[in-house]
Amino acid sequence: FGDHPKLGDLADIKQGLATVDDDRFVRKWWEFPLDELNTRYIRLQKSGTDSVYYDYAEDYVDWANEGKEIKSYSGSRPQNEEYYFQSGVTYRSFGNHLTGRLQAEDMIFSHKSNYVSPDSHSDTVLLAHLNSTLHRYIINGLNPGLNFEVGDGKRLPIKEEVQCADEVKNLVYKG
Repeated sequence: FGDHPKLGDLADIKQGLATVDDDRFVRKWWEFPLDELNTRYIRLQKSGTDSVYYDYAEDYVDWANEGKEIKSYSGSRPQNEEYYFQSGVTYRSFGNHLTGRLQAEDMIFSHKSNYVSPDSHSDTVLLAHLNSTLHRYIINGLNPGLNFEVGDGKRLPIKEEVQCADEVKNLVYKG
């Protein structure tokens, strides 16, 4: 921990959209007309799938009029909107171990999928870090429970320079 900076010193880590009522605002792709895809219904990164590195399109949020109805819904928290629709990496806030996923530019991330916007690392290198056995071991030491919060991610040590970065990127793309 003393030899490396914390991830929170090198990246913004944020919690995302909490609709408070997913039954009302979140749909699967087959539950709405396809002509409303990416106009009214936007892909929502909830990180609930079994895929290791990539969360395939499964959940979509009703973001009509830039989320006007969600924003006016009592108790909802559309927080950190300036990070919506930006590429980066997310890690799910629940599970037996830390799981990082790529965040595409056409997505909104939920409060169950913490967003990481790295300044010093590529998305793929950061994804490799978060899914490494070492980082999973470290975060389980920092928080031995099943919920990984924004603060847990901020405390993870990370190397500023990565050896074999191109090889790491290639392995991530293969994964």
